[in-house]
Amino acid sequence: MIFNIIFNFILGTIVGSFLNVLIYRLPRKIEVVYSRSFCPECGHKLGFFDLIPLLSYILLKGKCRYCGAKISFIYPLIEFLTGIIFVISFIYYGFSIFYLKFVIFSSILIVISIIDLKTMEIVDGPLYFGLFMGVIFLLIEKNYINTLYGVIIAPLIFFLIIVLSKGGMGGGDFKLSFLFGLYLSFPKIIPWFFLSFLIGFIPAIYLLITKKATRKTPLPFGPFMAISGIIVFLFGNQIIRFYNNLML
Repeated sequence: MIFNIIFNFILGTIVGSFLNVLIYRLPRKIEVVYSRSFCPECGHKLGFFDLIPLLSYILLKGKCRYCGAKISFIYPLIEFLTGIIFVISFIYYGFSIFYLKFVIFSSILIVISIIDLKTMEIVDGPLYFGLFMGVIFLLIEKNYINTLYGVIIAPLIFFLIIVLSKGGMGGGDFKLSFLFGLYLSFPKIIPWFFLSFLIGFIPAIYLLITKKATRKTPLPFGPFMAISGIIVFLFGNQIIRFYNNLML
């Protein structure tokens, strides 16, 4: 058990390192697969010992070996969080199809969320890959009816919000809702919807109170959808049961 946990954490940090590459390069239209990693400040090509997840950041004291530029803390943070996600997935699902589904779903959401925070845009590449893999999982699980409901309900709600708010929510969030409908399906898509807005409501109120934003200030909603999606993927059934017990 301990060995598997350590293995999954290390594997997750390696995947997290690749997610960092995607987060940096996709918005800048930089080639991902064949181009070597480099320092964003000096452009120097990075070697193996510069790229060891978590460890390199610690040994280099958060600075580039070649130019001394500070390395953003977001890099080791994403590696660490991805490692934790892999461990949680193993503890919950073991090495199963649900394990693979959760780590792919969560990894895609990490990339989309961080890019959304930085650019206010939902990038298409990870989203389309997630949709493709979601269809593969659907064919394996054969949960066709509930998934169909999820894929219809989630985008429909967001479409109505966009129309009623006259563009108050972006088209990227509408496209992203298909991903959650596909992975969460019905009825989990219902608590996901409400939890997304509840989580997003807290920082929005804080920014308004502190006058760091106004009602017209655009805020990225993708990260709140992602946090809610991960929570509901893991605990959706418990949330639904809790709600049903309250209604009895």
